[in-house]
Amino acid sequence: MLCGEIELSKLAHEVSALQRAVFDSNKIDAQADEFATAREEEIDQCTRQQAELAGQFSTASNITLRNNIILQANSLISRLKQLHASCAAP
Repeated sequence: MLCGEIELSKLAHEVSALQRAVFDSNKIDAQADEFATAREEEIDQCTRQQAELAGQFSTASNITLRNNIILQANSLISRLKQLHASCAAP
């Protein structure tokens, strides 16, 4: 084997490892994008539900129903805080 062939073989092996690393990085990036999209959709859903609860609360006359609406709204607020915190996390 010529000296250049040995070097070429080593470089080919290194290129293969780098290609795998790029592929893995692209896969992780795609997963992060999917997660961000799902998080944004959940934020939108929670926000819509919170608006619906506000409307229900204004028309509810039964104290038990109003308390239940408040509990649901508080739960949504907690979830929204978690979602927004995960947006800010590195």
